[in-house]
Amino acid sequence: MKMARALDLIIWFTVVIFSAQDAEESSQNQKPAYIGDNVTLDCLSAISGGKFKWQKLSPKVENLNSTGSTYTIQSVTASDSGTYKCETDKSVSHYISHAGRTVTLTVQERKARLELITSHIDGSIFERDQINMTCYVDGDPVGWTYELHMSERVMSYKSQMERTFTFNCMTLSQAGNYNCRARKGDLYSNFSNLIHIHVSALNVTLTAFPKSPMKEGDSLQLVCTWMGNGRSSSNLTYSFLRNNVTVKKSSSSSVFSIKEIEKNHTGNYTCAVESPGRGKAYSDDIEIEVQALTVTLTVAPGGSVMEGDCLTLNCTWRVNGSSSSKLNFSFWRDCVSVKNDSDFPVFSIQEINKSHSGNYTCAVELPGGGQKYSNTVNVQIQALQVTGIPGGAGLCLLLLILPLLLLLCAYHRIQDLLCALWRRRRRTDEGRAVGNVITEASDGSQAALQTETFNMADETKDVPEVIYSVLGDFPKSKKIGKPLVHSSLIYSEVRVPQGLSPPR
Repeated sequence: MKMARALDLIIWFTVVIFSAQDAEESSQNQKPAYIGDNVTLDCLSAISGGKFKWQKLSPKVENLNSTGSTYTIQSVTASDSGTYKCETDKSVSHYISHAGRTVTLTVQERKARLELITSHIDGSIFERDQINMTCYVDGDPVGWTYELHMSERVMSYKSQMERTFTFNCMTLSQAGNYNCRARKGDLYSNFSNLIHIHVSALNVTLTAFPKSPMKEGDSLQLVCTWMGNGRSSSNLTYSFLRNNVTVKKSSSSSVFSIKEIEKNHTGNYTCAVESPGRGKAYSDDIEIEVQALTVTLTVAPGGSVMEGDCLTLNCTWRVNGSSSSKLNFSFWRDCVSVKNDSDFPVFSIQEINKSHSGNYTCAVELPGGGQKYSNTVNVQIQALQVTGIPGGAGLCLLLLILPLLLLLCAYHRIQDLLCALWRRRRRTDEGRAVGNVITEASDGSQAALQTETFNMADETKDVPEVIYSVLGDFPKSKKIGKPLVHSSLIYSEVRVPQGLSPPR
């Protein structure tokens, strides 16, 4: 009589198939199950169909409530450990062997293991570094939540479904001992090993030249310096960030320069220093404020401008109410330069004409290079009218005539003065001829004053006498060997009696 194949037994969670030939060997090498896992025992028969009988042989014989080819244990516990046996029902066929095979199920506690993952060769961790801690737990991970604990606290520091915990920006306060475990409902795995996290501080300094606030067009220079453990280091990589966005990264320069700063460069700046095997450290933030620069062009005279007028354009710039003239200015008419590279912010046209009409703009050359332009002013020159003299031309004409008038006035004043002196001189000469006589003392020491009366002509015999006096200022003594020096004569007034005309 031909015998049928013996029954086969498989445990799906170990992915080990037991056949008639290797059942005994496989049962010795089967993998354990862990608390909380779902375990399925599968009893395969060479003939399909029929009913199966399941038994747990240890620690005591127990008939299991299953007649199918599989037997599933949901979320096994330690009490589910033991030896299991399956066999076919005797009533299925009288010629099929019902001698079953056994398998031993071992349920163990879940163990966890915590690993630190960094980008540094020696495992160092510095402020603002990013690190990952991964919690590995034995058994099937489906449905389990991972907990990260700090300094052996009962309450979790972090709890999540993913096994990897990421720290994007480490701080000094996050240094300490960490471990992890897994949880599923009321079931917990064992705690993992402890990992000590040490966070090192690096002294990184960011310096700005010049300091904030700044105005548009200024030149900004940021210098990043690093000092760790009392000594500086080379072979570093420097990164400059504005509002946490990298704007420059260099392994050769610790300086970040902006030649001509603009309003959109306002923000919080930080620098980071990265050393191979030593991590990355960040400086404190520096707030850079860029103030808008306003350039204004004004024109005088305003309103209607006539041919021949004097036109003046004034260019000014301001930042928050303050102004300065220590810049270069240029003036443009219809996008064509009419005055360039001047340190004087005024452009004048003495006598304008129709060709000077157009759109005027001024520009301020910024310290860092480039130019900041003003508003545009439209100037229209009107033709000179015959019926009137423009105010500007009249003013220019007045300035030309005024010096001539002053010279003419001065000429007449000088002429009158010369005439008066001539008359006085003439009267003096006549007085000497008919009037007073000045004589010198015999010793030459003092002048003598003599007064004589005027002898009038025959037609004035009845006229009272006219007295004319002369005062002489002579030196008190005469030095021997030197000529006598006559001083100027001082004349008194001529007294003429009433009714008598003075001599001419």
